Amino acid sequence: MGLDDPGQGIVIDFSGEAPMVTDGPYGETKELFGGFFLLDVASQQEAVEWAKRVPAAPGSKIEVRRVPASNEVPQGDG
Repeated sequence: MGLDDPGQGIVIDFSGEAPMVTDGPYGETKELFGGFFLLDVASQQEAVEWAKRVPAAPGSKIEVRRVPASNEVPQGDG
């Protein structure tokens, strides 16, 4: 398994006074990964609301991407 396509993600930017939400993907891959959270939520919007609450450092960004269910992942021939 893996994550959905980065183009399907959402980015939360903590550069301003309030977190700014934009459609993904995150622009600079080399700066992207600093850790991760796995949340079991009902919708992408619920995941975004949780991400906006993260005590992130000013200027940091969080990318929200979905993990497909096992029945959504193509299976090989064995």
